[in-house]
Amino acid sequence: MGFEWNGRADGVHGRDGWVDYAHEPFIGDLLLDLAREGRLVLAPALADELISDLERTLDVVGERARQVESVRRAPPGIPREHPDSVVDALFVEQVAPRRMERALSELPKYVEALHLARERGLVEDADTT
Repeated sequence: MGFEWNGRADGVHGRDGWVDYAHEPFIGDLLLDLAREGRLVLAPALADELISDLERTLDVVGERARQVESVRRAPPGIPREHPDSVVDALFVEQVAPRRMERALSELPKYVEALHLARERGLVEDADTT
């Protein structure tokens, strides 16, 4: 299933209806579809760099999500000092609820799409040599 672009820069019509990318911060399904259709192709070196960066990002987001969960499960009424990273993670969760949880489910799609795009890049490199 592909995506249909309507000529506007704010979204596409995909398998789940209209996806408004102006207000939707994650595009994992779109990247996967593009990679599967062969429309996302990356040189292996670039793909490796991007995959590495995304995996580091996933590690950081995962750690922050664990910190938020730890604070949520702490017994109430006990004052505690929290490192700045925990305070930052709690603030993010207040400002953008479930954003970290969503990132943890979406970013692996980015990594998968980049692996597919890397493989496509290898094939295209082999075809040109």
